[in-house]
Amino acid sequence: MSTAAVPPIVPVRTAFFQGQPFTPLTSVWDAFFRAVVLALGQTNVGGEIFWRVLLLNNLTAGNNIAPALSAQAPGTAIQVTAVLRKSITAALQVRINQNGNPLIVCSLNPAASVLTPYTWTSFATNGVIAAGDVFTFDVLASDGSSDPNGVAAFTLQWQ
Repeated sequence: MSTAAVPPIVPVRTAFFQGQPFTPLTSVWDAFFRAVVLALGQTNVGGEIFWRVLLLNNLTAGNNIAPALSAQAPGTAIQVTAVLRKSITAALQVRINQNGNPLIVCSLNPAASVLTPYTWTSFATNGVIAAGDVFTFDVLASDGSSDPNGVAAFTLQWQ
C-alpha cells in the first residue's frame, strides 16, 4: 500500500509577535517554518488527531456488527469517547478490534446518562496504530434496543 507524505502542520495564526496575539503568518514565515519542520524530519508537528466513529443504530449483540474502517495515519491511541443518544436498560459492552485483535473494550451501565461523554484510555498493545490498520466492532452485551438515528456513538482517537 502506498502512502503519500503528510505535509507538516504549521499554524496559520500565532502569537509570534509580542503585543499582537494571533497575528497571521506571512507566506515567508510559513515557508520558513515548513522548511525547519522538514529539516527536522517531522511530519506531524502540532499533533493532528485522527479518529474513526462507530455509530450504533442497533444494539443487538454480535461480532463484526458495522463496516470495517481503516486508520488513515499512524499514531498512538489516545482515547475512546462514547455518547448515548438514547437511554439503555442493560449494560452495553463494545469491543473495538484492530486487525482482528482486541484493542479496547468499553462498557456503559444502564445508569449512564444520555448526552454525556464517557471516555476510556486503557488500550491493548499500548495503543500503537499503523496507517492502514483495520478496525472492526463487536457488541458483546446490550439490551438490543435500536433507533434509526442512532442509540450510541463511539469515537476512537489517536495521534
